[in-house]
Amino acid sequence: MCKITKKTALILVIAILTMNLASCTRKEEPEKNVEIEQEVNNGNLLVKVQSVSETLLNPIKLNVEEVDIKPNIKPYAVNDDFSNIVNLNVMNDRMEDWGEKRLTEEELAKLKENLFFIKEGSEYNTQIYNLYEMNEYASISSFVSTDSILSIFHVLFSATLKQVEENHLYEKLKEFNTGLLEEQMDIKENLKSQNLIDAVDNNIAYLLTGELILNDEINLDVDKRIIEKANSEYYKIDNATGMDMSSLFPTKSLDYSQFKPRGHYTSSPTLEKYFKMMMLYGYFPFNLYDENGNELREETLAAIMMSVSMARNAELLNNWATIYNITSNFVGESDDLTFVDYINAVNNVLGSEFEIESLGTDGFIEDFYKEAYNFPAPQIPIKKVVDDSMTQKNFRIMGQRFLLDAEVMSELMEPMSRPLPSGLDVMAALGSESGKEISINNPENLEMDSYSDTLIEFIKQFEQLDKHVYEKNIYNAWLNNIRLTVQKFGEGYPSFMTTKAWDIKNMNSGLGSYTELKHDTVLYGKQPMAEMGGPEYLKAVVYVEPNVELYENIKGLAIYIKDYVDSLKGYEFKLEFAYDNFFQVMDKVLSASYKELNNEVLTDEEYEELRWIGGLMEGIIIHANKNIEDEEFSWLIPKDMALISDIANADFNGDMIIKKLAIGNPNEIYVVVPIGDELYLTRGSVYNFFEFSDENRYTDEEWVELYNSDSRPERPEWIKGIMVE
Repeated sequence: MCKITKKTALILVIAILTMNLASCTRKEEPEKNVEIEQEVNNGNLLVKVQSVSETLLNPIKLNVEEVDIKPNIKPYAVNDDFSNIVNLNVMNDRMEDWGEKRLTEEELAKLKENLFFIKEGSEYNTQIYNLYEMNEYASISSFVSTDSILSIFHVLFSATLKQVEENHLYEKLKEFNTGLLEEQMDIKENLKSQNLIDAVDNNIAYLLTGELILNDEINLDVDKRIIEKANSEYYKIDNATGMDMSSLFPTKSLDYSQFKPRGHYTSSPTLEKYFKMMMLYGYFPFNLYDENGNELREETLAAIMMSVSMARNAELLNNWATIYNITSNFVGESDDLTFVDYINAVNNVLGSEFEIESLGTDGFIEDFYKEAYNFPAPQIPIKKVVDDSMTQKNFRIMGQRFLLDAEVMSELMEPMSRPLPSGLDVMAALGSESGKEISINNPENLEMDSYSDTLIEFIKQFEQLDKHVYEKNIYNAWLNNIRLTVQKFGEGYPSFMTTKAWDIKNMNSGLGSYTELKHDTVLYGKQPMAEMGGPEYLKAVVYVEPNVELYENIKGLAIYIKDYVDSLKGYEFKLEFAYDNFFQVMDKVLSASYKELNNEVLTDEEYEELRWIGGLMEGIIIHANKNIEDEEFSWLIPKDMALISDIANADFNGDMIIKKLAIGNPNEIYVVVPIGDELYLTRGSVYNFFEFSDENRYTDEEWVELYNSDSRPERPEWIKGIMVE
């Protein structure tokens, strides 16, 4: 039996971050600072909401150096006999010495046509850094791609978020759920209205489901019927059964496959529990209306009673705010209603103070629904099957987050004509000319009458986005990195970067990084759904893909993440070495890029440092996978770089079809680059991107198995023009 204490004359002041992320189409909403005072009088809860003041959110502050450079590289081309590639024969010889095939006629033809080509990596290349280490050993000139920098950034981000979740937020989550359950049980002891008792009983079953997720043993005195409901709901969550009716609210249909841990959440039992619990808080809605617009008073009263409990307990609010604010800084703010909306609405109906029994009257709930009419609807609807935004309004304890890209995908979906989006939609919106051209000319997309017009409108809106939108949170800043990856490069840049073929390569790079972003944040983002060393013949050089604006932004974002996480109270930052290595990498690629764009030749010392960049990348991955519990290196670096994330769903009368983005192990890229007045052939690693749909949600481990099998999905058609099979 849990000991439950009441707090009297409690004054709470907390900054609640409500949904205020500026979108392409909606006006930014302000932060709300809510002061709540409440006390217990003769067993009846008296709640006072004293004031709501509005101030603008402070954006995250990125330490980004301004880029002021005019590229100064003269155009160049490959001779018909390839005689102006000074190291071509040497490179062929070195590859042959190391058991690799010499360049084929088809590969040479691609070099002549586009100044580069991509081919599938060897079995050895399972991580982004492997090829660079091989190049160093074999004295082969390297091409340091934006892909390699973006991928190493993903490793850092994933490791950082994973450590914060496992070693800081998980305990806060446990304390919050147990505390909220105790508060609901405490309130129930004093209730007289049966409809309020029923609402609280539903909440107890909901929170008890959370206890079953989080704890091995539970010692609570709870009615048997409530335990049965919680056990039934937990069974569906734990088995991730797909579409089924909720045991807590029998009229509610949920896709329980959403509760299947994936992304980095399969790496420990603690993270698996964290995933399921946060999904319970973020995916399970307490709806105001059903799909026909009928009031769901039972669910609404349950949400109101939950909100009252959260307003009643300072420790509860502190734990909620810690979890919500940290995750909001990483991924963004809730796209659904929070307890702040509900408490403020209650206050508008009942005045500055009220007794809890007044919440059970018909008059109150009718007036509350009048207030609810003014609640903002979510920008990313769970089901695009109704036009009435009122039916989409719902309360969630820790709602899934509004994402700029999810809004794009949501608006480019129609239940019958285009039930699933594509990663190309997002690339086009972010400025990829190839993404726009391929998407608009795809006959399948044109089945949706408004597709082209809607996509072009999004492209215009993204072009006009203020810089501060990309500084709202780390997720948006990562999207900005992808935007800088897919941008067009013009006069003064190396000739390989100014071709249409390179624009496709950059789109592939952007999609690879976008897949890693969706993979790392799969728990938080709301998914739209439609229903329905030997002898040296010639010194090896190194050339960095000179996208300085991208590199400055990545470095600035990494500095911000490190400083932010290091500042968290109650959390010990343990990734210093990995970040230090990353900053070394960024300094080297930035210095080289600036020199290259000024048509300056790097020194022998600079080349020597860049030749070891694969070792630095490996060190980052090793330390990011360090076992932080016993301070020992686990050495269990993932064998494969391959990973996967689901991004959207379509429900065909109960049969769920799920869109996935995935990357395999890295491909190789061969690029002709200018160094001084000479041309060199270099090689490096790039993303290996896939997009496909079926009925399954995959863990990384399941995807690796599929990727390495004969049933591996086909690559996108658009990549084949720059790839040699």
